[in-house]
Amino acid sequence: MDIGEQIKYERKRRNITLKVLAELVKCSPNYLSLIEKNKVNPSAKVLRRLFEILEIQHEEYLNDNDEQIFVKKEKRTRIVYPN
Repeated sequence: MDIGEQIKYERKRRNITLKVLAELVKCSPNYLSLIEKNKVNPSAKVLRRLFEILEIQHEEYLNDNDEQIFVKKEKRTRIVYPN
């Protein structure tokens, strides 16, 4: 399940409207709708608020996703441009 689907599922499971959740998160209902539809990626601040309000364990979400989000410094590819 991707993040937008999970947010929508948890919101509906708790019977919270888009408008109410948007007020709690301090964003617009339209922006929240776009997040749920995976049309936009939420900022870290908004994502953190959504996780807290909906009681989503972020570790569970990140472990559920095969895609690596962060790359440690020692594993980054170094790009060198010629003069």
